[in-house]
Amino acid sequence: RKMAGEEQAMELEAMEAIYMDDYERIDDGTGVPTFELRLVPETGGENNHVSLCLRVAFPAGYPESSPPILKVSPVRGLQDEQLAECEAMLIEAAASEDLAGTPMVYTLVEKAQAWLLERNVPETDMHTAMLQRQKAAAEAASHARGGQGADGETAAPSGFGRRQAPAKEGEGTWRGDPSTAFQEGAYTQVTQEAFAAWRIEYDAEQKRLPGERLT
Repeated sequence: RKMAGEEQAMELEAMEAIYMDDYERIDDGTGVPTFELRLVPETGGENNHVSLCLRVAFPAGYPESSPPILKVSPVRGLQDEQLAECEAMLIEAAASEDLAGTPMVYTLVEKAQAWLLERNVPETDMHTAMLQRQKAAAEAASHARGGQGADGETAAPSGFGRRQAPAKEGEGTWRGDPSTAFQEGAYTQVTQEAFAAWRIEYDAEQKRLPGERLT
């Protein structure tokens, strides 16, 4: 079996050959073989909206008895908590029995790219989606209490196209909450029976008017 140093040297050469410009060898003065890879969801793709930097260091026992030392840092389009999630996922995979004792960087890179692909959303779209969710939540809360909408105007009742002007302090509004007005006796609720009785009285009144004008 090859010595650890030989296996590490071969893996370093393979990483440089595969990732070329996205590979960078790091000399930090410790003597530990270290390099960085700039990763995107799809290598060579044109619609990569997120990316990260994976720093890899080979301890003396790698790959025979120790996993690589991994560190994830931001490049584009990811939040700190997302980077922490990715780093934890990769560290867990590196320590798994499936990869133990084998050169594993390429496999870890594939896992990182699959993770990136699931989060490959333009930054503007993420911001827009957040604003839309906030506005929808505000409007839902407004309709629930019959108050103002997210834009500061009183929300129109269902079935009406016009927006109503905000009610002044201390004033009621039958459009905003009709049940309150009925409970306080400010208005008489119109039913079919009440309307029919009013219409009979109105028609009778109209018939009397011509006779009264002649007298």
